[in-house]
Amino acid sequence: MKTMKNKLSLNRPLLKTALVSAFVLTCLAPFPQAIAQALGPVVFTEVNDTTLTATLGVNGPNYGTVQPLLPDDWLWTPPAGARITSPPGALGNWIEPEDPAEVNLVSAIAGANALSIESDILPNPNAPAVQDGIYLPNLTIASPSGTTVGMIYFDKAAGSEVPDRSSSLGLLSIPGLALVGGVRLGRLQPC
Repeated sequence: MKTMKNKLSLNRPLLKTALVSAFVLTCLAPFPQAIAQALGPVVFTEVNDTTLTATLGVNGPNYGTVQPLLPDDWLWTPPAGARITSPPGALGNWIEPEDPAEVNLVSAIAGANALSIESDILPNPNAPAVQDGIYLPNLTIASPSGTTVGMIYFDKAAGSEVPDRSSSLGLLSIPGLALVGGVRLGRLQPC
């Protein structure tokens, strides 16, 4: 007959896992900021066509430097002491909320410790395409602590952007066509 003492032996993997989990949660719970910085993704938020922010985690502290290049085009560099270890090339396409034919593209630049971030462009077929605000694990950053992070892209500028350029252009051309047609009709009528 087995005793209760044998059933609670620390040789049981399930019990060990439960005890380690309880220890980690109990000991690390008082340090949420340290956990967020070690595990949080880089979050890019497009505010408008000239403003992009980068934070560590959602609503976290600023992370790295964003340099605007042109409207809808930025260069991001990680903080001092950190380097991008992802292979060069397209890392992720986030589908534009107002136009599913366009994306926000994040790419690692070959030979540089930087990311190219472009908005309102056609998708790159070499990178995964996801909806706005979805996490992608494709970005890795090595820092003195050996941190590996992913990334998220939020397009807050979507409400202020013109949704479909082709239909907008078509609608804007109607008054011009009417004007040209009216001038031609005026020339054909006898005076």
